Amino acid sequence: MKNHYPPIHSTPNPSDNITSLLGSISDTLNQSRYDITKLCAYLAASSSRVFVVGAGRSGIVLCAFANRLMHLGFTVVVVGETTSPPITTGDTLLVVSASGRTAFPLTCARKARDVGATVIAVLSDKSSPLAEVSHLVVSLDLASHEYPLGTLFETSAFLALEGILLSLAQTRGVCEIDMARRHTNLE
Repeated sequence: MKNHYPPIHSTPNPSDNITSLLGSISDTLNQSRYDITKLCAYLAASSSRVFVVGAGRSGIVLCAFANRLMHLGFTVVVVGETTSPPITTGDTLLVVSASGRTAFPLTCARKARDVGATVIAVLSDKSSPLAEVSHLVVSLDLASHEYPLGTLFETSAFLALEGILLSLAQTRGVCEIDMARRHTNLE
């Protein structure tokens, strides 16, 4: 059987792309440190339920964040799941949307604000409709636009939220053993 793959020397080196992307992520997160810290401080002081919503890859990033928030002892709701309760006054809605214009997350943000929930947006467009309806905006000012679609935004958002989770674990005194007790046993 003949190998149909191109010779390795004619394929771009993924390690070079990873190094470049990591540099851009680092620049993006450093430019957004203050906003990221504000979100962390808000969540650390909050006792409210946290609802999360995003579309596409941003939604996937939020599902990972929601999972770990639950491991930290937060009450977390992924919007759109059939078991989602209504959002009410005192709850928090966290929206991740690079453009701040994606229809479903934007509609959710408007409804949440209308019922008195706190709306927090992680986005890259500070002039977006989502920014306008949010109480707190975490702006990821992208350091580069050389990556396709939302790659830099989504990976930066993921790492920003992971950093927040680590800080929340420290603030709340939650260790890995505590988190493991909340980990699913149905796998």
